[in-house]
Amino acid sequence: MIPNTQPPGKNVVSILIVDDSLVFRRFLREVCGLSPQLHVIGEGRNGIEALDLILKLKPDVVLMDMEMPVMDGMTALQHLMIHRPTPLLMFSSLSDEGTARAFDALKSGAVDFVCKDFIFREKNLENYKNTILVKLLNCGRMKLGVIDPMYSAQLISSGESQVERHIIFCEDCGEKYVLEIENGQLPQQIQCRHCGDVLDVSAFNKHRRNTFATVIGGGEGCYRSLLAMLPMLEIELGGSFLIVVRDAPSMVDSFAEYLASVSSFQVFRASEGQRMEGGHCYVAAAADMLVLKPFSAHYTLQRALPGEETLTEGLDLAMQSVAKVFKQKSAGVVLSGNEGDGRLGMMAMRQQGASVFALHSQVCFVDELTQAAQQDGEIVVLEDEQALVETIRRLHQGAQTDSAQV
Repeated sequence: MIPNTQPPGKNVVSILIVDDSLVFRRFLREVCGLSPQLHVIGEGRNGIEALDLILKLKPDVVLMDMEMPVMDGMTALQHLMIHRPTPLLMFSSLSDEGTARAFDALKSGAVDFVCKDFIFREKNLENYKNTILVKLLNCGRMKLGVIDPMYSAQLISSGESQVERHIIFCEDCGEKYVLEIENGQLPQQIQCRHCGDVLDVSAFNKHRRNTFATVIGGGEGCYRSLLAMLPMLEIELGGSFLIVVRDAPSMVDSFAEYLASVSSFQVFRASEGQRMEGGHCYVAAAADMLVLKPFSAHYTLQRALPGEETLTEGLDLAMQSVAKVFKQKSAGVVLSGNEGDGRLGMMAMRQQGASVFALHSQVCFVDELTQAAQQDGEIVVLEDEQALVETIRRLHQGAQTDSAQV
């Protein structure tokens, strides 16, 4: 496609639109025209054209369809994030938010994912336009680093190469099974094919001491960062992770399932009464209102009772409760999200001597939460997700070493 050669004004975000649908390209151009801060500098019809135009025009933001001829959006995105990392908003008419395909796009580097069908489901077109407009303006201030999918795959596969095999028998009918434990992950459930009884495999779960606990929280835009961080962490780190997301519980359900499929450690959808154990990751929605409490020799997640806690938001509660139990052996991390939930939790963690970190605002799709957390006191700001991974790894390994020396 012929690019728009008119240069954008000063402090204006340049936009490249890539979609094989002329109608949708016109729609996105119309949305961009709603703000003087946005300027469309070119259009493409497929991934090949997109990569060529990106190198020539160097846009600030790319809007790209996932399903296109010649080269699809996912393939183009992976090339883009290696050679010229650029904030990219991914659209799709075949995949909805919360699907594995949508999370694949976020894991590959897209800053957000939008289902095109939303335009047909919603009666108020103006609301849809305003939603996209806000997303574009958020994209315009972001600065991203390189994402190499091959490097990520190597790190993940190195943790998945070890498979343990055990012979187990059904207690009811005696049927024999070969239990395969890949990279320490037990299957959630095995049902006997002969009698239908559920086999107990909990005895094969290797106990790892819960020497350190990290609470990671965020809201809109945080899935991308979580998928850039958590699959890079090894199960051998010990300690535990509690992820609290300010999003609909159904979306958090889908994310927990996807995260479990791409991580080396066991990932659970957090629930009331669940034990929080070392080597595991627990994913909760802020609306779950879960807090950590010591119970006998274990730690369990419980729903906060009305009036029992001083804080009232889900992420705040989780951070405060973990810091009360683990004190200096805990850390809090805030990612992309709206101001509010998480700010007071970070303050509570600092009061208990915990380490607190925020992702740099330029890497966050929505930066209100990280900006608010920084205004309330000492907090370490890390430049990207890789720096967060290295910091978390160091803290967990240090706690594991200290525990072994006791």
